[in-house]
Amino acid sequence: VPQVLFKNKTLEEPYVLALLTGSNVHIQNISKVRAVLVSDEPTWKTKKPIENDVQIMEGSKKITYFHNIKFNVSTRMSMVYLRFVVQVQLANNAGTHTIESPGSSPIIVITNESQWCDAAGKLLLFEAFGESDDVTWQHLANVTHTHFLKATRQESGKPNRRLNRGEFQYLHYKFFGGQLSVNQPQATKFWLWFGQVIQSLRFKRHIANLWFTGLIYGFVTKAGCVDILKNEQVGTFLIRFSEHYAGLFAIAYVDQDMEVKHYLVQSEDISSNKSLPDFLRDKSQFLFIKRLDPMTGDLRVFEKQQVL
Repeated sequence: VPQVLFKNKTLEEPYVLALLTGSNVHIQNISKVRAVLVSDEPTWKTKKPIENDVQIMEGSKKITYFHNIKFNVSTRMSMVYLRFVVQVQLANNAGTHTIESPGSSPIIVITNESQWCDAAGKLLLFEAFGESDDVTWQHLANVTHTHFLKATRQESGKPNRRLNRGEFQYLHYKFFGGQLSVNQPQATKFWLWFGQVIQSLRFKRHIANLWFTGLIYGFVTKAGCVDILKNEQVGTFLIRFSEHYAGLFAIAYVDQDMEVKHYLVQSEDISSNKSLPDFLRDKSQFLFIKRLDPMTGDLRVFEKQQVL
């Protein structure tokens, strides 16, 4: 899977390499395996752009693991790759051969959190489109979901909260008009909004906790909020991602006139010293929260003080 990494940090996922040979090939010796950084950059400012780049291959299984390769350079928003090289000496004086792996999935190394969204979007568009101008919506949705699970630190085989069919339908119609074929400009516009959502989930722990416990309902239109809240008591609310302000949240709630209103949570409403739960606890018009069960899709109402 393509990766966005921070300079001076190690890989999030290890590389596992296996040396495959025919049944009639007899090996006398295998050298250490070396990782090589492949890029368009002619020179780096350091003599050693990556560390922990050499591993021993187990002789019997012919497998090695690179767990902690560390990047000492920023790639300046360019994609780079890893290639792995080993020398194999064959028995019976059959010679020594240098074996190179194919290039890894692309990697972008950044220096600060503000670069993450652009870097992740570049990798997503590259994986989804490659050299193509158009792809099917299903293909883009699959690639997006893979990146979403990785960015939110979930196991692909056992996610805590995957995107469901209704959420994909919301994204499909909001950004692509329900078209079966989508193009790169559309996908770029989509990522400018969706990427900010993922960045909040990735880097703001209190936001991630709300998402995984279903306290953030997430992706829903204003009309959808009315359908969900129209028969609820005064003060009932749900948290959704703002449709127009990327990375911000809106609170849909039932007011004193039994109408569904919407409050946009401004950037100054929450800060490093005041989380979104803190903000919600302080607002008297928000009393009962609609909580989604991510596994079943059921919605239940809780007193906010009970769950926030």
